[in-house]
Amino acid sequence: MFRSPIYTTINMFAYLADQPDDAKTIILDEFPFSDFLDVPLLRFTNLRCLSANFCGVKSVLGLPPLPHLTQLQLNDNQLGYNPDTPNFELLATATPNLKRLTLANNGITSHDILKPLKDLPALYAVDLGYNSVNRTHYRQLIDAVPQVMHWDEDGGETDCDSDEEMEGSDKGDGDEEDDDASMADSDRTWLLSDDDDVDVIPDSASESDMDEDDDDAIRDSASESDMDASSHQDEDADDVIMLN
Repeated sequence: MFRSPIYTTINMFAYLADQPDDAKTIILDEFPFSDFLDVPLLRFTNLRCLSANFCGVKSVLGLPPLPHLTQLQLNDNQLGYNPDTPNFELLATATPNLKRLTLANNGITSHDILKPLKDLPALYAVDLGYNSVNRTHYRQLIDAVPQVMHWDEDGGETDCDSDEEMEGSDKGDGDEEDDDASMADSDRTWLLSDDDDVDVIPDSASESDMDEDDDDAIRDSASESDMDASSHQDEDADDVIMLN
């Protein structure tokens, strides 16, 4: 995708005009606009990812219905500085299936501004890197938006992934548990491997036990022989006495 290094509203309109109606990804990074009222996105009903980083966005006002949108990137904007609110309550109707929202470096100082996000049932990850709201407000964030499972703080940009990849990341926790179980099993298997000394020791110990058993058998046999010899000697002695 080629764009002029001069990011203007006219160039943004030209970029959007070149995109097909069934586009799944739209990247508006660095194009200047404060809200979505004048951004012609209405025809992109199949959009999965919308990126508007470093655009000077103060509000999501005017965002059209995007029923398939799963990722919305709004890093390096001014959503936390808006004296009125960033209108996050509009996302519940505009993007009802939103899964990931990135809000890094937006001057967000309170968890209260995020409370409208609780009406997005599919939302599981929010990036709040480089905002005043951080891990020290973790309990308040959970109370404000309880369905969110990941509060990222790295502030990094997230690539627009497909729905399949997003769903794959949803399943990651279970896979990690399986991996942990596999690692535990592999550890147990390692302890029982042929190359491990733990196996060699019982083998040699068994051989020693077998040797000891053999020695015991020999000693038992020798003892029996000695007893037999003693019996014979006693019998011979009796015979001699009887002859006298």
